[in-house]
Formats: sequence, C-alpha cells, structure tokens
Amino acid sequence: MTSGEDVKRVVGLAVEVVKRLGTSGIVARLFGGCAVGLSTERSSGLVRLGTPKDIDVVVWRKDLKAASSALQEDGWLTDRRSALFESDIRLRLLDPDSGVPLDLYAEPLRFNQVLRLGSRLALCPLSLACADLLLSKLQIAEASSSDDFDVIAILASNPPGKDPCSEIEVARLIEASRQSWGFHHSIVCGLNRVNRLVQTLTTPLVVREEVSLRISKILDFLEYQPRSVLWRMRSRIGERLPWYSRVDT
Repeated sequence: MTSGEDVKRVVGLAVEVVKRLGTSGIVARLFGGCAVGLSTERSSGLVRLGTPKDIDVVVWRKDLKAASSALQEDGWLTDRRSALFESDIRLRLLDPDSGVPLDLYAEPLRFNQVLRLGSRLALCPLSLACADLLLSKLQIAEASSSDDFDVIAILASNPPGKDPCSEIEVARLIEASRQSWGFHHSIVCGLNRVNRLVQTLTTPLVVREEVSLRISKILDFLEYQPRSVLWRMRSRIGERLPWYSRVDT
C-alpha cells in the first residue's frame, strides 16, 4: 500500500468515527494529522507528507464517556495505557483491525496552551475550523518537523478569509493572540519558524511564496492589536518565565 493510500485509509477511518458519533447525537470533530489530511484534499498546492499515526477527536466534556462507550459498542478497544491519562479530559481507544490509536479529548483542548472552542466546535461538519486547526498546531511549544509541515499544509490549502471551513479567519487568530502573551508568543514563534522552513522546501516557488505571504499578513495583523495591561506586563517578562504548560503525550 502506498503512502497516499495509507493516508486515505486512516483519514477515512477518522471520518467514519465522526459520523458514527454523530448518529448518537454527539458533536465530534477531528483535529491533528487526519484533519490536516482533510484540509489539504481541497488543494493541489502542497500534499501533506506522512501518514497520520493516530486519530484525534474532540467532543464536549459532557459527551466524552458517552463517545467512548458508543465506539466500544462498535468494537473499538480500550487501551490499557489509557489509565495513564486523565480520564475526564482524554480517553484512548484502538481500532480492532488496524490497531490505529484514537484519542478522544474533552473541550477545551488543554495542551501547551488552552484552546477554547465553545460553539466553534460545531462550525464545520467533520473537523475543526481552519483557524482552530492552525492554532492547535501553533500552540505546540516543542513542535516536531511533522507539526511544522502540517502548519505549512494548512496555510497552503486555506487562504485568509471569513469562511471557517475553507479559509483561515484572522479574527480568530487575533482573539487567541489577545488571550495571553504566552499564546501570542507561541503563535508568532511558530509562524516565523515555519516561514524559515518553507524556504528550504523543493515545492513549487509559487506555493512557497504564497505561504510566506500568508504568514506575513497574519503576523502584521497580530502585531498591531490593542493589548490589556496584564498582557503588556507579561510581555515585558518574556521568556524569563515559562509561557506554556507542559503536557504528557
């Protein structure tokens, strides 16, 4: 099976999960590698590299255990290691046929930064809105090369705009940036790092230039926004104090 076929298989399984939970009245949306795979299907500009290693799904906190039970009824297996995770915010299951792990997360997403989705969870039919998907990657403090390629793929496939399901809402990025200096710093550092990386790729020049242009526009918008007094005070401290929370993976 080719890499492209592997991607389609795992993404297809992830889509089935979201639809299955929907039949039980549970709002579930993809994020992570499978959501990026869906995002890049709309564009021929840059194909995502690599096959998703797992499936990441977020649901309302009240639905977390109901979602796990519904999938177990369909044959999904509980992961013995899931006892290592906090059961009220994350549960892990395994596909009985392929062994692909599925992580169920409760909203809000608590990683290096807290990504509060609220009603935005249900904006798009299968995955998080493009801006939220981008934020879920940019909040990572110690991003892997795979995470950075995901950011590039999201930016290449989704222009800035107002349609949450096919465009990146800059207003949403600004909202997260104003949430805290730590989140802002993570976003800016991530975008600058990715901008350097994209220049080293062998993808078509037009794609590299478009991604860099979109990054520059986003950074410009973020730079000239009003800040709270607490935000400005924290910015003066900078990296002398930790600006993100550590999480178990």
